[in-house]
Amino acid sequence: MCALGWLSKKHGAEFAMVQHYTGRGRIYFARNPQSIMDGGTSTNPKRIPESEFWVCTNLSNKMKGQILDGVMTILGYPPQERRAWASAVEGEESGDIEYGREDHEDDPDDQGDIRI
Repeated sequence: MCALGWLSKKHGAEFAMVQHYTGRGRIYFARNPQSIMDGGTSTNPKRIPESEFWVCTNLSNKMKGQILDGVMTILGYPPQERRAWASAVEGEESGDIEYGREDHEDDPDDQGDIRI
């Protein structure tokens, strides 16, 4: 949440692009919590600090790291910086892992791949 809040503050209006980061059946970001709740079960939406956006928080740390990586991709961050941030969210054991889309964890409420 802190990382998303920092990114929101740093990127201002450009941060609104996170709305385009979704799963086929899941909404991860929205301007209201109901939109996120409508996109899946047990979503537990929380407001992102420094932002008008809400985010789905009932996900594993690995999935949260993958979403942070995707958001940072949208905002133009280089791969090495994205992985450092995502690894911090995912936990120490994942710090040395480099993954592509095929290695992303599945969201149990999502019926397809994450899309950017």
